[in-house]
Amino acid sequence: MKFLLLPPNFPRAAAQRGFTQVEMFVSLAVLSILTAAMAVGAITIQRSFQASQSYTQKEADQMRLLDYLAVDLRNALTVQTDNATGTIQLALPDYYQTDGTPREPHIVHGMAYYGDPSQPVHVSYSRQNGMLVRQEGSKTTAVAKDVQDFNVAFRDEGQVIEVSVSFVPTFQNSGGGNRPGTTTICRTLLRNKRQS
Repeated sequence: MKFLLLPPNFPRAAAQRGFTQVEMFVSLAVLSILTAAMAVGAITIQRSFQASQSYTQKEADQMRLLDYLAVDLRNALTVQTDNATGTIQLALPDYYQTDGTPREPHIVHGMAYYGDPSQPVHVSYSRQNGMLVRQEGSKTTAVAKDVQDFNVAFRDEGQVIEVSVSFVPTFQNSGGGNRPGTTTICRTLLRNKRQS
């Protein structure tokens, strides 16, 4: 057994003394402020991460939609656009047989024809149930999801179709008012339209 030996002039009250109430309240206040700051920082980082993730997803959907449209527009025989509903309807050559093998083109007066020119493949892009879909016959492909805030506009310049896709990022604007959207524009030459 060990004993603690204190010098004779050491005050016994000092050995048993703890924090005073004032010191406890000050340390509790400092700890509360630090905890609140950490909580606000964590919430801010989480919201920023979610907004960045949403922005990246929408930007990827935007680019995917433009890629799909550019491929179809390059091959289109006819194009009909409707800016009021944000839809586009295309007639494409029938490049593939029913089993999926490519058709051989028929060259007539220097022009290439695939399948029966009087029966092209009809493709449309429209908004359905919060998605932008590509419809080819009975086959529907979801090109972009969660596109309630997407605005798709077309400008038909005869030989060229300009497609613009814009959306408003979900980042909060402390100033209020209208925020500018993120817009991407794609201009596509209608190659087959030159032949007609």
